Parts: sequence; structure tokens; C-alpha cells
Amino acid sequence: MDYFDFMNNIDNHEPLEYFKERTGTEDRGKIYDDLLTVISSRKIQPEDHLEIAAILESTGWNDEKVIETFGVHDVFDLSQNLWEIMQSHAVSTSYVSEDKPRSLTVFYQAIRNFIRGAVFALPMAISVFAMLGMGFSL
Repeated sequence: MDYFDFMNNIDNHEPLEYFKERTGTEDRGKIYDDLLTVISSRKIQPEDHLEIAAILESTGWNDEKVIETFGVHDVFDLSQNLWEIMQSHAVSTSYVSEDKPRSLTVFYQAIRNFIRGAVFALPMAISVFAMLGMGFSL
């Protein structure tokens, strides 16, 4: 079973033979990256390592498989390792505040919006005044 077959059958909860076959031949970093891809397909940004552990268990990982495949103590140790890897690859962007507009600009915008509203309401105002003043509607 190759990785793409595994990803296509991820919702079938099949045994995770893909990772077991590779543990002796490739470095753990690559295997962890593939496992992170599986986790990311379920939840793009997990809240913490406990959510990663829940995702791992929901995809069929248990303590036996984790010990046998990765040599860690349990699913929670593996999820902690994966959480640390995710945090080291996390990208954040800083918040950039907008410059406050000048008060004169705000005043001109308010006047412009008021005039637009008055022009929009002008036909209705003429109709109301015609009804009240002349006694009939235009």
C-alpha cells in the first residue's frame, strides 16, 4: 500500500500498514511529516496535543501500534511529538494596525453620505409634502 492509497482510504479506518512498512527504511521525520498530513486532512489546526491524540485514535492508532511503529510510550507521547513538530512549523503573521483617517477626511465622508441620503430621500419627501400641502399624491 503506498501513501496515496492510504490517503484515499483514510475514512475506511483500515490498518495503518503504510507506516509500519516504512519504519525501518526511512527516517522518522519523514514518517512524522506524513502522519501530520493525515492529521491535517482531519483538522487543519488542532488546538493542542490532546486533540491530535484524539485524531490519531479515531484513525485507528492505539498504544500497541504506536509502540511497535514509533517506539514511543503511548499515543499521547506520539501526539506530543507531533504537536511540537507542528509548533515548530507554525507560521504566524503579525497584526498590522491601520492608520486612523484624518478628522477632515472623516468629516468630508460624513457630509458626502448625508448628501447622498438626502438626494435619495428627496422624491419621497416631495410626495409627502404634496399629499399634505395639496391634498393629493403625485
